Amino acid sequence: MLISTLYAINITEWYLVKEKAIMIYIRCHSVAFLEDATEPRGFLQKMQDVYGNKSEEYKKIEWAEMLTRELFSGEKRLTGEPYITHPNSVAMIATKLGGVRDYRVIIGCIIHDNREYEQEQGIRSMWSPKFVETWFGEYIEWLLASQTMPQVLGEMTKERAHSTFYNSMRALCKRRDFFEIKLADRLHNLWTLSSEIMPARKIISKIEETREGLLPYAQRHSILVRELHEVLEWLEENNNNK
Repeated sequence: MLISTLYAINITEWYLVKEKAIMIYIRCHSVAFLEDATEPRGFLQKMQDVYGNKSEEYKKIEWAEMLTRELFSGEKRLTGEPYITHPNSVAMIATKLGGVRDYRVIIGCIIHDNREYEQEQGIRSMWSPKFVETWFGEYIEWLLASQTMPQVLGEMTKERAHSTFYNSMRALCKRRDFFEIKLADRLHNLWTLSSEIMPARKIISKIEETREGLLPYAQRHSILVRELHEVLEWLEENNNNK
């Protein structure tokens, strides 16, 4: 698979795989709105379109984005893009495709990786429960905590942390707000997967994990079901024989 950016398809693939042109067209247009995810002006304009530029909701979104941008300054995704592209894209997916209008959930999208990143980097935690509760409120702290993988320490291996996190989702099965963030997060990650940055066997593992562990919740809450089905089908077609 030769998807080189969030919103552009390798032109060679466009001509060589003509029988999949319709699928490529759908995917290309599905992600075109994410062009503004990297730069603050473009992203914040999208948020202003939803919340206005003078509302308290927008001001809190703007602040959350600024702090998150500072946290990930200089960090890159495997795709080579600035890391801020990911949380901003998750927020944009939630608003445009998920129909989310609760600004607190959008802030949850923007900051969903912050605490986990601080833990992995071993840096002094700004995104502590006290900080988030004080400046954003208890509900947004719950959203952040619910999206954060258990810290890998002592007997808590990476594999065990991953298993613990996914098992905890069963207790959250009725919480639509949790899945509005988690499914937007997963959709963006799947959209940007490529055999150029990840071995095919790992991509297949992500496909299986999504189908078994997340798709049932997407169907239960009617969140991004079509988009997830489309990208899973695309990834399977392009990685099963590699």
